Amino acid sequence: LIVLAFQMDLTRVITFSTGEEGKGLPIPELNINQTRHSLSHHNGDPEQMARLTQSDAYNFEQFAYFLDRLAAVRDGDGSLIDTTISMYG
Repeated sequence: LIVLAFQMDLTRVITFSTGEEGKGLPIPELNINQTRHSLSHHNGDPEQMARLTQSDAYNFEQFAYFLDRLAAVRDGDGSLIDTTISMYG
């Protein structure tokens, strides 16, 4: 929807959040039921660390997908990514 809103020139500013740090969403698609914050308190547990890595990788993949979609949509002489500033944090 964000890409579509940019493509239709319905807005020029969007903020997207997957949840508060302390309540960040679990990722049921990966069978991860803990929030990212709780995973970050892994105390060296290899299983928790693996889930944290999966969670981070999934979120980066989603952001990469968003950037790829921006790059694929033509906008004037370039693509939407050429006129968009994106930040992941």
